[in-house]
Amino acid sequence: MYRHLITAMLAFATIAASAQTVIEGTVADAQGKHVEAYVSVAPKGTGNILVFADTDAKGHYRLEFTTEADSVTVSASGLAIGSHAKQVANRSQRLDFCVKEQAMQLKEVTVRAQKIRQNGDTLSYLVGAYQQQGDRVIGDVLKHMPGIEVADNGGIKYNGKTIKKFYVEEMDLLQGRYGLATNNINASDVATVQVLEHHQPVKMLQDKELSDDVAINLKLKNSAKGTVAINTMLGGGAQQAGGWHIGKRPLRQPGRHRPKPLVDRRGGGHVLRQASAKHDLI
Repeated sequence: MYRHLITAMLAFATIAASAQTVIEGTVADAQGKHVEAYVSVAPKGTGNILVFADTDAKGHYRLEFTTEADSVTVSASGLAIGSHAKQVANRSQRLDFCVKEQAMQLKEVTVRAQKIRQNGDTLSYLVGAYQQQGDRVIGDVLKHMPGIEVADNGGIKYNGKTIKKFYVEEMDLLQGRYGLATNNINASDVATVQVLEHHQPVKMLQDKELSDDVAINLKLKNSAKGTVAINTMLGGGAQQAGGWHIGKRPLRQPGRHRPKPLVDRRGGGHVLRQASAKHDLI
C-alpha cells in the first residue's frame, strides 16, 4: 500500500514539474554590457503579470511560472532602456534581451508652497504668495489675504471680528499698538502671517477656558529676526521720551547684531536716530 502511495506522489510531482515553465536569460546592450532591468511574464494578450524578477549584477534573470496559455509575453523594462517585449511559446527556454540604453528627458517639475495652510485653530498665510508689486509694508499685503480687512489706521479684522492681540514671533511687543506694525514693518521681512482663532492669551487658561478672540502672529524670515526694518514715517510712529521705540524686548540676545539706524524710507532716507540693539526692534 505504501509503495503505491509513494508511486502516486512521485507521479504527481512529475506532472507538476512538467507543467512549470522556466524562462531565464540576460539583459545586455549591444556591447554586451549588463543592464539593470525589471523582467516580467504574462499570458499573451493580457496584462496579468504571472511573475517578475530584477536582473542581478551580471544582468541575469530567472522566471518560474505555471499557466495554461500557449504563448506568453516576456518584457524587460528599465529607466535607461524603456520597455522591450517578446512573445514566445509557453515552454522552458533561454531568452536574452539585447537593448539600447537611451537618455530620458525628465519633465520639469515646479513645486509650489501652499498659499494658505490650516493647522487646528491656526491659519497660516504665505506672505510671498500674496505680496504684489508696490506692497512695501505688511499692512499692504494683509489687504490681499482672504478674510482679513485692514483699516486706514492699521486696525485689523478677521471675518469681521476685530483682532485682540498682535504678536511678532509670538511676543506681544506692541501692547495693542499694532497699527504701528502694519504700517511700518517691511513686507519682505515677514515669511508667514498666522491667524490664531479661539486665542487664549493667558497660558494657564489655555485648553481650559474657551475663547472666541482672534489674534495675529507674524513669523519673520530668519534673515530678519532681531533686525526688523521699520519704515518709520516722519511725524508718525510711536515717539517716546528718549527716541523712537516699538518695544523693549529684543528678539535675540543683545550684542548679536550691530545697531542699525532708523531710516525714513518714505521721507527721503533721513536717519532719524541710531537705534540701540539692546532695546529696539529694528
